[in-house]
Amino acid sequence: MDYRMDASKIFDVQGLTAVITGGSGQLGRVMAQGLALAGAQVAVVSRSAETSAMVAGAINTDGGKAIGIACDVMDRAALERTVEQVTGTFGPVDILINAAEAISRGRLHRPNLPFLTWTRRRWSKCSA
Repeated sequence: MDYRMDASKIFDVQGLTAVITGGSGQLGRVMAQGLALAGAQVAVVSRSAETSAMVAGAINTDGGKAIGIACDVMDRAALERTVEQVTGTFGPVDILINAAEAISRGRLHRPNLPFLTWTRRRWSKCSA
């Protein structure tokens, strides 16, 4: 029995819609570019309209499909508007990558509180 698989079929994202929060950061940007190169439609989401648009513009210039959206992922209403904008432009979301840095911005993290000591409630806020 042959267990080898064709990675291009397993990881085929052609035509899928990807949303990347923190999409203008270092990791989010690279993931957005990689998914777009592989054929996904990408929504680059970050707190800055300018940087989101810059990353999306670069993807579009390279022949991909992308939109930039400003959104604070800690604001539920802003997230709902983002979902409406993405689905209105590309259709249903197939891929979600959370690369936003809410923790490191001091909103959920205190430098003197190691993350291994976080309570379940603190983790819930992080992943909400």
